[in-house]
Amino acid sequence: MKTAATIISEIARDAEAQAIDTCAANAKVHYLFVDGNDRGQGPGDYSISPFDQSHEDFLLASGASGPFRTDGDRGYEGEQGGKAIADLSEKHAWAEDHCRAILYISDERLDSINHSVAASLSAAQLAIATANSNNVSVFTHYIGPPTSPVAPHYHMMSDQTGGRTVITSNMTDISEELYVDILSSAICDGCGVGCARADIPDISPCIHISWGDSACDCMEGDDHEEVFITICNCYGNVTLRNVRISALVIVDQDGVVAPNLPDGSPSSKIWPTGPICFGDIGPCVDGEETCVSRDAMIINRGLPPGDWILRVVGLCFDVTHHYDTFEQEYKFTVCKN
Repeated sequence: MKTAATIISEIARDAEAQAIDTCAANAKVHYLFVDGNDRGQGPGDYSISPFDQSHEDFLLASGASGPFRTDGDRGYEGEQGGKAIADLSEKHAWAEDHCRAILYISDERLDSINHSVAASLSAAQLAIATANSNNVSVFTHYIGPPTSPVAPHYHMMSDQTGGRTVITSNMTDISEELYVDILSSAICDGCGVGCARADIPDISPCIHISWGDSACDCMEGDDHEEVFITICNCYGNVTLRNVRISALVIVDQDGVVAPNLPDGSPSSKIWPTGPICFGDIGPCVDGEETCVSRDAMIINRGLPPGDWILRVVGLCFDVTHHYDTFEQEYKFTVCKN
């Protein structure tokens, strides 16, 4: 993150000024790093101008009092993004009748690098609940592969608080143009875009994955195994359109991808990795799901024995529902000539 922070620090102020100009916002912007030290000590590698104040010191200076959620765990506490977002959402003295937004930038899990993927998810859920309770929109920039097991946690925080997520895989993708775009969203859309949001229920396809496992033929550490991915529309009143999976990834119980062999080659890989397209899937008929299947190949070359997880990453689809509009009357008055 040190390299990315250095790049961003060099473009942040100019990008901020351009972003404010896009909507003539009366914005007050603070640049903070997640508290990475016991208070009273130097900030170390976490401080790069203009990110020269920890979020805890900022809250204390503005009159807030601890304890903070980021206190207590001293292991890579500079990566406790979910807890820091919760602290800022709840304890910052936000101006009344102003938009409230937090932009969080990181390349790690949301509850410290040395904690599990499950802990990262829990931290994201804490951030979402606290941000929504305080009318804060969370915007995120995740620097890492879109197939990372924690990338969805960044999307969750922004999607469920009215914000937006940007993912860049490489440091070379970070530019002033990108940050003008990101900061314009955070500064100008912190209160939403001014449009009503329809109350749409959660809709999710049914996914089934199977392979030829049996008592006499299980998946082995050196093996080729054909896998069938079936996606079904279990709704009778909608069509799922342009259904696709971004990637298939094999991870262990903590969400860590399968290890490489000593020669650097993967111990397990999937072909194709993605995207895998399923097209349109119509409504279920006569109580039977409408399904579309695709196949993939798991290729193991020295994968250690044990329990592994086949993770479906980036399931995307559109939902189409037909409505018949009702009659509606509008009164108007005709004046005398």
